Amino acid sequence: MIALRAYRRIISIDRSTATLFVLLLVLPPIGRASTVTAESILDRPERLADERLAWNPSPIPLDELLHPRVPLKDRYPMEQLEARVGGTFWFWLDNRYAFISAGGEKDKATGIPIPHIAIKDTDKGDVYYYKPGRLICYWDNRLTYETVEIEESNRKRFSGPPGREVEVPMFNPDDQGKQVKYLVDDFNCQNIRPDELRMRVGNGGYARSIKPLRPGHGSIALEMNDSVPGWQAYIRQGGFWHKPSGERIALNLSHEFEIGTQINPNYWAPFLGRYVFNGGVTYSESSSGPQNPGAMRSYEARYAVNVTTFSPIDGSIVKIKKPTGLLSTVMPQGVFATRAGLLWTGAIRTPGLYLSQGEKMQKILDEYVDPKEIHIAPNGCKVKLMSYPDYRLSPGRMSGPAGAIIDFSQSPNTTRRNHLLIDFCRAQ
Repeated sequence: MIALRAYRRIISIDRSTATLFVLLLVLPPIGRASTVTAESILDRPERLADERLAWNPSPIPLDELLHPRVPLKDRYPMEQLEARVGGTFWFWLDNRYAFISAGGEKDKATGIPIPHIAIKDTDKGDVYYYKPGRLICYWDNRLTYETVEIEESNRKRFSGPPGREVEVPMFNPDDQGKQVKYLVDDFNCQNIRPDELRMRVGNGGYARSIKPLRPGHGSIALEMNDSVPGWQAYIRQGGFWHKPSGERIALNLSHEFEIGTQINPNYWAPFLGRYVFNGGVTYSESSSGPQNPGAMRSYEARYAVNVTTFSPIDGSIVKIKKPTGLLSTVMPQGVFATRAGLLWTGAIRTPGLYLSQGEKMQKILDEYVDPKEIHIAPNGCKVKLMSYPDYRLSPGRMSGPAGAIIDFSQSPNTTRRNHLLIDFCRAQ
């Protein structure tokens, strides 16, 4: 029995020994017999209490984000994860464990690795396989995944408490009888119809793109005035906070310039008690004209000088000034709150991972990091990310800050990726 359970474990040897990775297929760890499995982690009596405590801590003062106790350095404890179990999809259960996607044995017919769901123990570095499946989401004791079939039309979707997931519909007929695939709400892991995220209300007055927040926080509707033509309406749409009670409150924030086009679950920083929005680019109106009012055939990148934070408890908005050095040297693409300060990802033209504390700034990784692949533990200490050591430049230019010409239609070289886990708090 021990040997059968041990095949689920993957251990990584310290990077100082050339970052070797060993998959234990038969033998248990030398010197100790491990009985830990994914099931035993999930079945712990205290698991749910630990998770909810981790995601609902007492927030630290906002000033501690600007002047954290963790010193600003050029290097922090960083673990390189094996690609097979790196976890392209990564959902923290608490500050130690995470549900991740992992490759399994190869399918005999296709030769393609069968997708698996696994649990990563970030304290010990071990990985425990849970079951075959395509991981979609985990939040507050709800796991959502799809079966492993290559053809989407052949898959089934399951959702529910781990170990008690039940099949849920993947498609729903629209008003014309066409089958439309349900989306999965990133914030609560439940099915949601596409038209629930975008709808028209009133008599031609507003168009709304609804961005759900964490359960209990309501949602933010990005609204624009249809009477303003073209791109100007898109740029000038504002944010409204729809509280769980149904009350609608104007935030007086720009959609594009301060909130951003997306609201990612990782914008929520539990240890801070605030969302950190990723807005920051607005568009020049130089190409508008009487023949085509509001048209935007070219645009100029103008980066917001502030980072906007929002409290879903009292609706307060606090703006944090970006470091002067960041704006002069980096095209910021994403920003996240950590216990070591604000974490920035640079766009392809200025790749890198940067950490700032007030006006102080330090590059801690000289590789392009996709902001969509940033996953931060609820206490802000550990950060899982995916970086691209190589990247290629594609044709395309536009006017940038201070009149500089920058490439904009660039994409990372996806042939080589690094899965990294940084622990800022271990640096103290």
